[in-house]
Amino acid sequence: MPSSAETTAQRCRHYQRDLGLPAVIMPEAETRIIVQTGSVGAVVMPSGLATEFVADQQGQLGPVIEHPASRRWSFLTGPSGPCPESLTPALLRWNIGVASKCIVLPSPDDERRGFRRWIHEPGTGFRPSMREILEAVLRLRR
Repeated sequence: MPSSAETTAQRCRHYQRDLGLPAVIMPEAETRIIVQTGSVGAVVMPSGLATEFVADQQGQLGPVIEHPASRRWSFLTGPSGPCPESLTPALLRWNIGVASKCIVLPSPDDERRGFRRWIHEPGTGFRPSMREILEAVLRLRR
């Protein structure tokens, strides 16, 4: 677990160097760390469904971020791309979305305020494919 004295810049460097995430500090909010979608994507879902999804997983789980205020979790994935249109109706029905522009990563300030935290912190560069996550979570609802 990171030190309580860790700075946003130190955390950002950790994400870049140790985890291979193309993270940057958001210029307008110096305590916010973001990743532009492209080489990294995210599937976002309600926390209840996310908890059920994690419990059902048989394979390796990628990085997962909790957003307590909105009661949603973000599952980081490999490269983002267009969401398959065939999945759109089911995703809308279950309130599942994909990050379209950027993903906000937990910063030390976010964690201290209880705003954003890691459920499953990335220990390696592994991130499952977006399609794999989407199809797996929708299988739970069939």
